[in-house]
Amino acid sequence: MVGSSLIFPCDMPFLTSEFLSCLLEKSIDCDITICRIKGRLQPQVGVYSNKCLLYIEDNIKRNQLSLVELTKNRELSKNIIKEQEVRTYGEPQRLFFNINTREDFAKAEGMVEWSIRQAT
Repeated sequence: MVGSSLIFPCDMPFLTSEFLSCLLEKSIDCDITICRIKGRLQPQVGVYSNKCLLYIEDNIKRNQLSLVELTKNRELSKNIIKEQEVRTYGEPQRLFFNINTREDFAKAEGMVEWSIRQAT
């Protein structure tokens, strides 16, 4: 996809290639493609067009560092993927689970072990 970037944090181990491919497919002809889970936008995982760069730079200059601020920009077209559609690729809480602490890491290990047991 020329002119766009798929962005996701390295601390989300349960994102799947199928889900990320869905985001790419849904991003055609729009500037921002992100999900809404439990009523909240999830801008840390999404596809952003190069048009966003100018607005990101402007937001940084104004110390508005949240990607949520970028999603409020009326100059940028958006495709917000609903939770119901995300569920076709997995449980949203699992897909968007991120590891920030040792406790999160232990929880992630437990999630993997549970998945392995379910598969056998």
